[in-house]
Amino acid sequence: MSLTNAAVGTGSGALKSVLKKASKVLTVCVEYDESAQNKGAPSLTTLELETLSMQIRKLKAAALWTSDPGKVSIFTSEQESAIGNFPGPCPVVFDGALDQIENAVSAGASAVVIDAGSLGSGKEEYESEVVWRVSSAEDAERVISAIGDNVEKSCFLVECNTMDKTTETLAALPKAAAAIASVDAMQPEDEEVTAARLFKKFGCASILVRGACVGDDEDVDYTGYIVEELTSKKSSEFNFSGLTGSANGHFGGVASSETSKWRRVQSVNA
Repeated sequence: MSLTNAAVGTGSGALKSVLKKASKVLTVCVEYDESAQNKGAPSLTTLELETLSMQIRKLKAAALWTSDPGKVSIFTSEQESAIGNFPGPCPVVFDGALDQIENAVSAGASAVVIDAGSLGSGKEEYESEVVWRVSSAEDAERVISAIGDNVEKSCFLVECNTMDKTTETLAALPKAAAAIASVDAMQPEDEEVTAARLFKKFGCASILVRGACVGDDEDVDYTGYIVEELTSKKSSEFNFSGLTGSANGHFGGVASSETSKWRRVQSVNA
């Protein structure tokens, strides 16, 4: 399988079918990035990672992303344990170094992220679906031209330096493809929520929340919060949430629309 044809992996378009809903409701992918946790924090054990993987699935995240092939193996094994259950397994997407892609695929990655700039790099035979990372309309056009008819089963990750550039690049993608845009977790004034809703208007089907999970005690609360925020049809004034604990400052029921506060961010800024 050549690099260009790998845009749909085996040709199933399975990842696109998970990320792009016919209802046009946004789907939410969460990234596990241990490097983003507070300095000195211990790494999660295998059992803790398996538990987190299970919780992310039950919170109805669409996919779990990581840049660590070792984590791919743990997450994939745990997700496969949910085959036949509801919710079923989340795809595990590898978004790391190009020279680690083969290791990630061997570990069971459902898909791998490849930069548009890697077209023609000579890397081949990735037995996995590919998510193309593009940072401009020109990037998108190059990939579209290279993959031809496979575009209808493809996924594109749009990551740009500005909101305007992001919306411009989203608008350049074919409607048949699945467009993913990334936002950083726990921004001031819930700016990641505002950005995600804007991106949806430009054809974005799925949101990747960078640094949503880092291995601390707010991983589950934040994942539940951001999935609820981006997938529910609640009003702009009130949030009917079933979350417990500190995810939104309440213990279920009706929550105000005030900005959420996260200890992780407060600790970093202290």
